[in-house]
Amino acid sequence: MKRTFIYCLFIFINMTNIFAQDLNKKYLDNRVGSEILIDLCNRDGLKEGTFGVAFAVQYAGYNSDIYTIRKLKDHLKNISIKLVFGSWCYDSEMQVPRFMKVLDEIGFDDSDLTIIAVDRLKKSHDLNIDDLKIKYIPTFIIYKNNDEIGRIVENPKISLEMDLLKILQKEQ
Repeated sequence: MKRTFIYCLFIFINMTNIFAQDLNKKYLDNRVGSEILIDLCNRDGLKEGTFGVAFAVQYAGYNSDIYTIRKLKDHLKNISIKLVFGSWCYDSEMQVPRFMKVLDEIGFDDSDLTIIAVDRLKKSHDLNIDDLKIKYIPTFIIYKNNDEIGRIVENPKISLEMDLLKILQKEQ
């Protein structure tokens, strides 16, 4: 019994390490001579390197509209989001941290958020994202019950929180 437990624990630890390695991968972008994020990411990846510096500044400096934030909290049921960005992209450096702050303020569950970093061709290396039809980044794709209900592309029309609220309200 004890030997079986130790064996299972060993397998679990190794599986955890394998999955952890799939997040926040970097690759050398020869155009700028620096590493960029690629494929699946999490918050930790967003807070590293050059992108992490921009993330900290933009996150701290963004003041969302509290009234809109309160309204958003009522529209989170069955919502998931895919965020596609480039760690090399100025618009991503600005909008991704601000969007993450909005998500934090509304209490959005990170388990319903998928973050995908792309290269300059707007491609992922290990994921096929062609069906997402990404033209500009960042792109925030909003889903309700796994069906796409709207997008915020590159820059918000009004503000991130107001654009998100308009997408969620039209689905009621």
